[in-house]
Amino acid sequence: MTLHELTRYTLADQAAESILAYIYEHELKPGEILPSAAVLASQLGVSRPVIREALKTLEGQNTIEIINGKGAVIRPVGSQDLNTFFQRALGFDRKAIGELLEVRQGLEVQAARLTAQRRTEEDLEMMAQVLERMHSHYHNVEAYTADDLTFHVSIAAATGNAMMVHLVESLRDATWESMHRWHCQQRTTEEYTQVQRMHERIFRGD
Repeated sequence: MTLHELTRYTLADQAAESILAYIYEHELKPGEILPSAAVLASQLGVSRPVIREALKTLEGQNTIEIINGKGAVIRPVGSQDLNTFFQRALGFDRKAIGELLEVRQGLEVQAARLTAQRRTEEDLEMMAQVLERMHSHYHNVEAYTADDLTFHVSIAAATGNAMMVHLVESLRDATWESMHRWHCQQRTTEEYTQVQRMHERIFRGD
């Protein structure tokens, strides 16, 4: 499939959308290189300056990286990119924090289900060690919260699903901020019990 020529003058953002569609349609992977600006300009029927501006837009969105002597290279999706989005969406809105926790809880349930099927003995040992630290830090909310987040990241890693790890890691900093701001001892008790039960289910392979 080739890029469809645009039948009228387009702005750079329209060209960027067309290039982004090309990336998805061709399933370009991280490290692969886009056609040259000259080729893109020819196929889209726009000038090279428009293409250069479109590529800068995509670079600003962390979709590509423009490397001198190489061209526009597809970037991998990183947890930091997603974390930036969550941090901006979160702000200082308590309602947004509640919504964020709902997203995290739903993700944790699915991650636990996958981990119960795929975990190794090493994974179980790592989770057990984190649980021990959580118990010892029970009265230290900040240390306990850090251990809690580490526990859930370890579950995500045990799924073997790289996208799951990216999502959990991207939520980590935003979740840390929300839990640090709104935490109370009653919630700590509830969370610790939930984490213990989750570990038991994973251990049994439920």
